[in-house]
Amino acid sequence: MFDETAAKVESTVREESPFAIEGREVAARHLENAIGQPVHLIYLPNTENRTLGESDIDRLCELIGRSFPAATVQRAEALFEGKRRSILMARIRTDITDAVVQLAQRLCISFHQRFVGVEVEGRYIRIYADDTD
Repeated sequence: MFDETAAKVESTVREESPFAIEGREVAARHLENAIGQPVHLIYLPNTENRTLGESDIDRLCELIGRSFPAATVQRAEALFEGKRRSILMARIRTDITDAVVQLAQRLCISFHQRFVGVEVEGRYIRIYADDTD
């Protein structure tokens, strides 16, 4: 898969233009639209506004690891219902949005959240706990 992607990138760069300043912009724009996978951003919003600890991060990583080989997990601060609170976020690179939605549903149950936010390609939806079986 890596060799195929690398070949596509090299071909695209060579076809679009030599490495002139204007050519780099054109090639970069084309590459952004031609290759890669969507990155899904999951927001664990901490709807109960409790302290999130290392065990929460470990549990989030464990749940993600059941369905995906890799992810980036980070702590963040958010404003929700007019209050600042700690949240957890995860970035997952995949073409399978349904798997991300299923993960969000599991997170609702495991973390006792009213909903979990999912963003992909600049679009955001809420997955609610009562949407799960």
